[in-house]
Parts: sequence; C-alpha cells; structure tokens
Amino acid sequence: MQIDAIGKVNKDNYKLFRDGSLSGYEIYLASEDDFVFLPEMLKALNIVSAHQPGRGFNLCQEGEIGCWSFQTMEKMLAVLKSCGYKGIIVIHGNNFDESSQNRDECMKLLAGRLDKLNKISGKIRISLETDVLFFNLIGAKRALLALPENFKLLTSFMKSPLLMTLDFEHIWITSFFAGFIKELPEFYKEFDLMGDSEKELVKKSWLSYTKEKLNEADRIVGESLKRYSETKIPIINFHINGTNPEKYWFDEKTFLPLEGEHLCLGEPDDKLDYGLIGEYLPRLTQEDSANLVMEIWPRGASDREYFEKSLESAGYLEKKLCQA
Repeated sequence: MQIDAIGKVNKDNYKLFRDGSLSGYEIYLASEDDFVFLPEMLKALNIVSAHQPGRGFNLCQEGEIGCWSFQTMEKMLAVLKSCGYKGIIVIHGNNFDESSQNRDECMKLLAGRLDKLNKISGKIRISLETDVLFFNLIGAKRALLALPENFKLLTSFMKSPLLMTLDFEHIWITSFFAGFIKELPEFYKEFDLMGDSEKELVKKSWLSYTKEKLNEADRIVGESLKRYSETKIPIINFHINGTNPEKYWFDEKTFLPLEGEHLCLGEPDDKLDYGLIGEYLPRLTQEDSANLVMEIWPRGASDREYFEKSLESAGYLEKKLCQA
C-alpha cells in the first residue's frame, strides 16, 4: 500500500508549501470567511481534502445552529465545485446533550442532512471524522460519533453511503478514556461541572491510569481499530500526529488542544505506536493508497517553523511506516 504524508495548511501558511514539498494537503478553515481563499489555495497546491469550518458547527442539531451548519456546508460545496475540486470534505464536531436529547433523533437529523449534501456533492466525497470522548465531550456536549457503533448506527438511518476520516489520536484518547470510565465510572463527569478540588482528583486518577496502561496501548487501541475495520464503512482519509497519553490533560494556557496532543511526529514525547498503525492500515481502508494528514501543532511556532516541522514529520512518518 502506498502511504502519502499529507500536510495541513491554512490561509496564512499555504504559500510556504508551494514548492511541492509534500504530495498533498488538507485545508483547515477557521471560519466561513476563509472560503474566499479557497480558489487560490486550490490553484497553488494539490489539495486532497478540506475540513469544514469548526467554530460553532453542529450538523446534528435543530434550530439556528443546525440550519447555519447545513447552509455552511452548502456554501462550501458550491465554492469547491466552482473550482473543479474533486477531493474530500471532512466533517467533524457533532455533539448532543445526553441528559435532554435523544441520540437516535440526532442521528436521524444528521443522516438526513448528509443525504441532502451527498445529492449535491458531485465528485466531492464527504466524510465524517471520528470524534473524541473526554471530560469536555460528554454530558451536555457528548460527541455523537466517537465509537465504531456510533458510525454503524448512523448508516442505518442514511440512504446514501457513509464515508469516514479516521483520526488516530482521537482513537487513542477515546480508547484510554473508555477504559478509565469502565474502571472508575464515578469519574464520568463534565469538566465544566467539577470543582477545583474534584478536577485535581480526576486529573491525578486519570494520569495515573494512562501511565499504568501505556504498555497495554497495543491491546487497548488495537481493539478499537479492529472494531472500526469490522464496520466495513469505507475509510477514505486519515489524521495522524505525535501523541503522549501520559500527558493528556487540559493545557493551562490554551485549554485545548490537550497537553500531549497534536505533537510533531517523532519528537521526544511522541509515544504513538507506528507499528500498530502500519499493521492496521491495510485492514482499515480499501483505497489503493492511504492519505495520512499530519495534524501537528508545534506550540509557539512561526509559519516558517511549522513548515519545517511538517517536512520533518513527513520524513519520520514515511520512515516508520516503511519499517512497519
């Protein structure tokens, strides 16, 4: 299988990659305002995927948020189609309130909207990204699509085919979190609803668990990857970056991303199991090649430093997966 290391670019840094440094790129859109940059970015680079604007987006909700999210996708499709784009769109971030909303009803609403978008997508393929279960994505903001069975349920409500983008770090976090909650169900609490002393207790217990279980990552994460492969839902895109479960906690300065999250590939703190990924890639996708979008976030880096770290990460990824 051919492995392609794909860069992640935005309106501010894409020009640095114009020399064809990488084989392809995924576009990050901060908001709908960034749509005006799409034509030039598509001309400048080989764009293989584009991520929907993240701020306030929630396609599984009724009311103003849901309608705005659907209209945003319609606009995004229109702009991309006008440019002759034939790649992938990544949709991520659908949440519901566990205490007041019915999961199945949210699934049905999402399915109906996806069917409508698929009808007008032309040669663009729409994929849904695997989300995360963590202390900030449960309760009132429970991630709708964070487990294999969530995607399987969604297919039962859809008339058109469902496609996926699998984020390896999201699988790592969710797999460890699910195991932690199974052992200590009393800690299934929203971060925002915890008092300061409770946050410290949860943090201590959680990080102790991840440190203890790190040597079992092959089994813990492997079980999740196996379940995704068994859904038989086509996975057409992947997200990857360095990761460190021993540090998964909210950043004191930025809150998100978590500490230990979105690391450069191969940096000293990176504990991602590349052998496990190499083992499962052929089982997870039927594509002839696998696009692995590098979602690195070097803290405090300039655009030039980000460019250099992207190239270094690509070299490391290709080396590790060739060895796997």
